[in-house]
Amino acid sequence: MGRSLLSFSGAAASLTLIALLLPASGSAQVAMSPEMQARGQALLERLQEGAAISVVAYGDSITDAWGTDGTHVYHRLFADALAYRFPDAQIVTHVSGNPGWTTEDALRSYDRRLDGLAPDLMLVQFGGNDRGWGRPLSFIRRDLATLLTRAATETDALVIACLPPWAEEIHDGEWAFASREAAAEAGVPAADFHRAIREAPHDFRGSFPYGSHPSSYSHVVMAKELLRVFDSSTAAPALLECEIQRGAAPLGEMSYAFSATVAAGTAEPVGFDARIEFGRESRDTEGIAAAEAPVAISEQFPVPEGLPAGRSYTIPVRLWTRAEGAGSFDVGWLAVAPALTAGPEAKWQALGADSVVLGKHLWQGEADLSARFRARAFRDTLRFDVEVADDQVSVGDLFDPSRGDCVEVYLDLRPDGEQGRPIYSEDVLALQVIPPARPGGQMQWRNMHPLPADLADLSVNAHLSVGGYRVTVELPLAAVEARRGADWGGIGLDVGVNDADHGTRKVQMMWAGTAENYLSPACLGGLYPGQVADGARRMIVQ
Repeated sequence: MGRSLLSFSGAAASLTLIALLLPASGSAQVAMSPEMQARGQALLERLQEGAAISVVAYGDSITDAWGTDGTHVYHRLFADALAYRFPDAQIVTHVSGNPGWTTEDALRSYDRRLDGLAPDLMLVQFGGNDRGWGRPLSFIRRDLATLLTRAATETDALVIACLPPWAEEIHDGEWAFASREAAAEAGVPAADFHRAIREAPHDFRGSFPYGSHPSSYSHVVMAKELLRVFDSSTAAPALLECEIQRGAAPLGEMSYAFSATVAAGTAEPVGFDARIEFGRESRDTEGIAAAEAPVAISEQFPVPEGLPAGRSYTIPVRLWTRAEGAGSFDVGWLAVAPALTAGPEAKWQALGADSVVLGKHLWQGEADLSARFRARAFRDTLRFDVEVADDQVSVGDLFDPSRGDCVEVYLDLRPDGEQGRPIYSEDVLALQVIPPARPGGQMQWRNMHPLPADLADLSVNAHLSVGGYRVTVELPLAAVEARRGADWGGIGLDVGVNDADHGTRKVQMMWAGTAENYLSPACLGGLYPGQVADGARRMIVQ
């Protein structure tokens, strides 16, 4: 593959020396040249004056919004934050997201992709595919620096390097260091997405679990990092911080009590405007906050009617703030899910046509695939019984049980403050149980990640039955109480079944959640030890 290279001028080299003086650690500092500082301050003035501003986001599949809901993408959230902060400015964002591209691809297509755009602000996000395609580390170091230098020297834009999260790597490694060095060499500020995700609550399996892309939850983290670096690069005042309150609502309520805090970054009180968005509804409010006296804002929202009663769904919750050219934002999701009682006489729950989350056009009725389950709490155990109707049992193996017939049981055993958070920790179980292939054969099971030590004696059994198979999972109640207390109400639960009549999965059913349960436990239902009314809904914000 051909490469487009750029020779560095002496001026660029001298700017590099200034940038390299800044330490790689310490997120409050931004590596940037005096030229970038001047551009940043000029950009802020134009925004405050209400000018027309062109923003270009040039990147790979992360910029193309893979893995997100399409709305909560780092560059879109960032642009929305600027639009609220500077309501008179005319901000237009041009997105060039190119899945699979390396820095070499970005260089080769630079002129074609950027022709005629004349950006005032340019966001450059590449690098992850260099590692994925096995390019040498020195190549990304060279090509990323060249790409950023071209953006800085061939445009009049403030250029921000959006350094990618690195797959299956939470801690800093050589790739993270090399990308930071490339940004410093080019003299441009760096929004370090890898570090930001690591420092926020994150999926312990890495930024790309099972090869998936960062979710909208991670994109919110990345957008906040980008806004922080923008503020540093433009010398915008850091006047406001806001945070939406997370946690569960009382069981059975069907209105959302929005609550958040807004704090100022100065000792002097700051008057602010705020906008609260819940789904499609928007409300404006205002207040006065100081650093040592955060102000609470609250609103009551009805949960929309007409949404499925027996399924989980999420509604985005967003908060925007502004004051004197400064601003902040936060995003959460209200998850609404069915709830069950785990008493000794718990009712069976059916999985049928409404439970199909994959392969609906291939499903041939209840004999082809259907199931029922119940969850019962006894003195020492929490027991799950699953009965599956399947007219042709075709099992896979432990490498990927979901390719064959199997049962999946998801359990969120985390504390109250972490319940429903759309990322995995070791205390979120994702059990996969494979029935025997023939009468008297061996069943198999696994958790999708290593079990915590106190769950090593978890009991799992499966056997064939007439027209299908049965699965039983018994969880030590002491392990649940160790995490949730004796009154362990509201643990997340979902039960699913896979059907693979001809050696590959054709249909999947889930009681409450989605086919993405293995990536995010946000849509699990709720399981309670006390009596739960029929049709009760669990609501939790994360």
